[in-house]
Amino acid sequence: MDGYDISGYINNDKKLSFSVGIRSTENFQFNANIAYSDELDGKFVKNTKTVSQIKKEKEQEHKQDEN
Repeated sequence: MDGYDISGYINNDKKLSFSVGIRSTENFQFNANIAYSDELDGKFVKNTKTVSQIKKEKEQEHKQDEN
């Protein structure tokens, strides 16, 4: 066995299903390998910003609020 597979669904709705895998070759870290139903995909908020970008924006907002 080279890792773990996790499958499930959200809020008892089997139409909102997903499946993810983590592998020993990736040091058991989740590396965005996820599959999900079309219905679940429609629920996602599409945000193409990185965490670093969001943090930078929040810091700038905070500085503006202080002035």
